[in-house]
Amino acid sequence: GRAFLATQKAEMEKRFRAFESAVGPERAALFKELRATGKLLGQNLRTITPGQAEELREALLQMRERMMSILAR
Repeated sequence: GRAFLATQKAEMEKRFRAFESAVGPERAALFKELRATGKLLGQNLRTITPGQAEELREALLQMRERMMSILAR
């Protein structure tokens, strides 16, 4: 139960620290934010209305365009 979850959380933190040391703190933070966004969308996928889905799609398209411009610099 709770002990297993605590152990699993500690293991994930250990893996993230190893990942962070391998790629650097800035890239690791970027990955963590992308993962959090994916989790947010995944957890709410069943309750998103068609209107919300269209708004979120537009927001993601704008974000991707902005990311491409940043990466092109």
